[in-house]
Amino acid sequence: ATFGELIQSGKVGHVGTSNFCGFACFGDLLSPLLAMAEKDTRYPRIEVEQPRYNLLNRAEYEDQLQSIAVSTGLGIVTYSSLASGFLSGAFRPGIEPVGERASQLRQYFTPSGWSLIETLDAIGARHEVPLASVALAWALAQPGVTSTIIGPDSIAQLAEASYAPAVKLDEGEISALNERSWDASAPEFVDW
Repeated sequence: ATFGELIQSGKVGHVGTSNFCGFACFGDLLSPLLAMAEKDTRYPRIEVEQPRYNLLNRAEYEDQLQSIAVSTGLGIVTYSSLASGFLSGAFRPGIEPVGERASQLRQYFTPSGWSLIETLDAIGARHEVPLASVALAWALAQPGVTSTIIGPDSIAQLAEASYAPAVKLDEGEISALNERSWDASAPEFVDW
C-alpha cells in the first residue's frame, strides 16, 4: 500500500523488485502479489523483476520466474548478464582473475566454461561482433527477458556489449549455447 501511495503522490512511477526469490525460489511468491494488485487498486502492480541470469546461471530465472513473467507480462531486467565478466571474453585459459570477483570467476574456469567461451567466439565471428554481445543477445532472446544490465568498467567494454540488441541468433546458435551452458551453478555472489 505504501508503494501505491508513493505512485499516487508522483514520487514513484512504477514498482519493481530485485532478487525477489533470492538465490533459490522456494515456491511462487510473486504471483500472489501480482494477483493482489489485480483485485485491490490500493496495491500497485509489480511491473518488473531483476533476477541474476546468464548462460552460466539459468535456474534462478528459468525454474519459476520465467513462466510467471511470460504469463503475466512482468518485465524482466537481468543483472550479472555477463557472469561477473566471464562471458565478456576477457578471461582465457592461463589468465588469472584479480580483484573482488576473482573467486566467483574461478568457478567457471573449467573445460565446460572454456567450451562455452569457444562457442561464443565462433558465433561472434559469424556475426562479426564481440563475444559479450553474443552472450547478451542470448539473454535477450529468452522468453520474458525485457532487458539486460551490464557493468562496464570502460568505454571499450560498453562498446563490446552495444551490439547485443542488433544480434539475432538463429535456432542453431541458441541451441549450441544452451547445450554448452550450465543449468545451475554455484551462486556468483556467495558473500550475500
